[in-house]
Amino acid sequence: MAQTGFTPLLIYSSSTATNAPTAGNLLNNATGSELAINIADGKLFYKDSGNNVQVIAWKTTPTTAGGTGLTSWTAGQLPYYSSGSALSQLNIGTSGYFLTSSGSAPQWTDPTTLAVTSISFGSTGLTPSTATKGAVTVAGTLNVANGGTGLTSLTAGYIPYGNGTGAFSSSSTLTYNGTALNAGNFVPSSSTIPANGLFLPTTNTLGFSINSTEAFRIDSSGNLQVGTTNGYYTTGRINSVQAINGQAAGTFGTTWSGDAGNAAVYIGKYDNNNTTSQIFVKFLISNTNLGSGQINANGAASVAFGSWSDERLKENIVDLPSQLDNILSLRPVEFDYKDGSGHQIGFIAQEMQNTYSDVVGKGNNGMLMITGWSKTEARLVKALQELNDKFDAYVASHP
Repeated sequence: MAQTGFTPLLIYSSSTATNAPTAGNLLNNATGSELAINIADGKLFYKDSGNNVQVIAWKTTPTTAGGTGLTSWTAGQLPYYSSGSALSQLNIGTSGYFLTSSGSAPQWTDPTTLAVTSISFGSTGLTPSTATKGAVTVAGTLNVANGGTGLTSLTAGYIPYGNGTGAFSSSSTLTYNGTALNAGNFVPSSSTIPANGLFLPTTNTLGFSINSTEAFRIDSSGNLQVGTTNGYYTTGRINSVQAINGQAAGTFGTTWSGDAGNAAVYIGKYDNNNTTSQIFVKFLISNTNLGSGQINANGAASVAFGSWSDERLKENIVDLPSQLDNILSLRPVEFDYKDGSGHQIGFIAQEMQNTYSDVVGKGNNGMLMITGWSKTEARLVKALQELNDKFDAYVASHP
């Protein structure tokens, strides 16, 4: 049964090659539409509403209908249009050949047969061979002006550098082995202070700058001068932090015989003040967050170790207990050091430890040392007070 709006189709066929229906052969009316098929050519025909016969299907679609007009292919073939209703096919070429044009169709061409019309590298330093076809070889070296090095060889590890000519230089004084950079005799050449780096402020003096300002210098005698250009005193700061366990943050010393009269370290202050308020050295603990004492002036031509004793820093303040018996138990001695360093007077640390353990410390070598004897000043004062009390009591009982 026909669908609403459509009429049945009637199909006629022909087995004669190239046979095609005319507009009068195909009817379109209320009873249906007629199609014609040519089973020899593989074409299906119909008549459109303009009374024109059209082909709606081909066994092989021609180029005029957007097809190739081809029924088979060989692997690697390239299609191209030459003429007619079917594309032509170019077989895969020989390996290494170029695809060129004959002027009417594509073709494969042996590159060794291609002619070289002209080739030039100008003033680059490169020179082409005189070959007129095939491979053209290039000799010479690309100079610096054209982005090259101008070098024909380079020793392993050597770093090339510009020298004002058309070729780089290289030498054993500037090398890199993948781990370490060797700059040989690296010497700055200018006395002008750079933004950040090295310079030569005077002959045989090496300067270091930060932010276009001299930070410090080392003179020809090996003196480190921070914030100054001569003399012992500097206006800068020298900070040394040691994070390796068991090693000191710094060492100051002299290395010549007969240096007893020469100081290893000079510490100077600008103000002419010899009171105990004149601080020379401070000692800090707890990662430099807490104070542990200081060295300050102590009157004319004298210094002393000072400890912070302001009442505002203290709590739980009580009187010392009796110290007279402890003081009387101490044994002052004189002795010679076994290492030959000389004769001395004092106490034996082990004996002192039995009475006042808080003034005895132990070094890294396990040897004991008396380090907090200044605490005993308070104990001596306490013992003297006790003796004075005993004396006053004796006097009072013996009028």
